[in-house]
This record gives sequence, structure tokens and C-alpha cells, in this order.
Amino acid sequence: MLSFSCTSNWKKESKALQSLVEKVTNSHLDIDGFSGVMIIPLNGCSSCITISSKFASENAKELKNVLFLFTEIRSTKELKVRFNLEPNNQNIIFDTENFITESNLNFTNVGIYTLQNGSIIDKQILNLKSISQSLSVFKSKMTY
Repeated sequence: MLSFSCTSNWKKESKALQSLVEKVTNSHLDIDGFSGVMIIPLNGCSSCITISSKFASENAKELKNVLFLFTEIRSTKELKVRFNLEPNNQNIIFDTENFITESNLNFTNVGIYTLQNGSIIDKQILNLKSISQSLSVFKSKMTY
């Protein structure tokens, strides 16, 4: 797991994240209402994708303050059938147009942002070694 806490680029990255969410949801969603954003690119580590998608499926209803953003989607069928995930424009969204590639938010692995008032205060890039523990810690931080 890589964790970043330098605030020098948070403002720019927060704007890029808000812009991405607006594009994906046609301006129907604002990150101000979320405490965390989990970006799950579906083109990386297959084990990470499985663990993260399962986490989203099992926790999205409880973690309404977390936005689950799926990107690099080739087909929504697996998300719907295997993980029972549907975009709901509340806290699960699918970037089927791959707007993330235009956003300068580069994720090859699952990434987690912690937010405060719509601004990024922490960022983690997860890897297979630490993903289960990181998701558990993230969940406990988001269920205050």
C-alpha cells in the first residue's frame, strides 16, 4: 500500500476528481457529500478487482458516505452478474465512457481517497499484499 499525505497537489487533484464525477454522472453528483471515494479500475490486478468489487457489493449500502467509482470497464455484465453491482447514481457509479483517462487521475490499482468537505486529505494506492487490511481500515474510518 502506498499512502500519500502531501497537500501540495490535493487542491488540483480534488478539482480533477470532482470534474470526473460530474462527467460520469452528468453533473448529478457532488463529492462534497462523501467522506471517501474508492476508484476501482477494472483493467489491473484481477485479484484486487475481485476483492474490491466484492467489498463494494457488500458494503455500499452501509457506507453511503463512500463513492464507489468503477473505471476502465469493458463490460458491465460481470459487475452486475458476479458482484450484483448496479450503478445507482447515489454511491455506485460506472465510468463506462472511460472519462478517467482524461482526468489526470491515473490509477492502475485500486485507489482510495479520504475527503473532508469535498477536498482530498489522504490518498492510498492499494496492492495485493495489503488490500484486505487496507479495506478493513478504510471501512472502520468511514463508519464513524
